[in-house]
Amino acid sequence: KRRQFLGTALLGASGLLSSCGGGDDTGTPLADGTLPEGAPLRALDVLPNESTALGEFRATLTAAPGPASVVAGRKTDLFLYNGMSPGPQIELREGQHVRIRLDNQLADDTTIHWHGLPVPPDQDGNPREPVAAGTSRYYEYDLPAGTAGTYWYHPHPHNKTAAQVIQGL
Repeated sequence: KRRQFLGTALLGASGLLSSCGGGDDTGTPLADGTLPEGAPLRALDVLPNESTALGEFRATLTAAPGPASVVAGRKTDLFLYNGMSPGPQIELREGQHVRIRLDNQLADDTTIHWHGLPVPPDQDGNPREPVAAGTSRYYEYDLPAGTAGTYWYHPHPHNKTAAQVIQGL
């Protein structure tokens, strides 16, 4: 079944489903790794806004290696944003001034690409502007009106995008 295939694929790929609700009320997938029919995906943690100024969003994302639970009872070394995979949900509002610092604690270059968001090219995490290992970079832009929607962010370093995504970022 499509739901079982998707549940199993997501579980194995990134641990997205490690704490989903299950039919046995334990919050875990079934013994075969699938989700019970109608089981919700776990809610993502929300990246807190460090700013108290109206119309401003300021936060830090840290890309670093660390252990995560992909399969119940086992830890797997992954690349994580703020200690989790997938990284935290970022809730923004149209018109907000956004300033997010990326702290790169990986051994390789990385970036953050704001997939689909209309941001200035020099703030879009393209492969030509890597954030070197052990350094930080600010991504700063104003979120235009008319951009409400669901987007995702991911790394986009030259020749390493797929590897960093599959490792958890």
